[in-house]
Amino acid sequence: MVQLLFRSMSVVLVVLGLYIVITGQRRSGAHPSCGACAGDLSGTLGSSPSCPGCGAALATTGIVPPGHRGQPRAGLLGLLAAGAGLCDWIIGVCLAWAAAC
Repeated sequence: MVQLLFRSMSVVLVVLGLYIVITGQRRSGAHPSCGACAGDLSGTLGSSPSCPGCGAALATTGIVPPGHRGQPRAGLLGLLAAGAGLCDWIIGVCLAWAAAC
């Protein structure tokens, strides 16, 4: 029962880590976007002080440049979580194998 709990926790860590890596390293589109809603600002830059999608002031929310990568620390956190889950799973398999011998 305890082994099942540890193995399920390690699977959750691996899946969570991979999810963080994938979502944290997403690139923005080919156009500048709003920092609040990620709406496309390509046709409105310079003509309006607010986002046409959400109405947020661009001076406070910021403009995300084209091709910008999001949250580089999230990728590292995801890799650490996935690595911890994988190590936990490997240790659990080795301990189960040693107990069976």
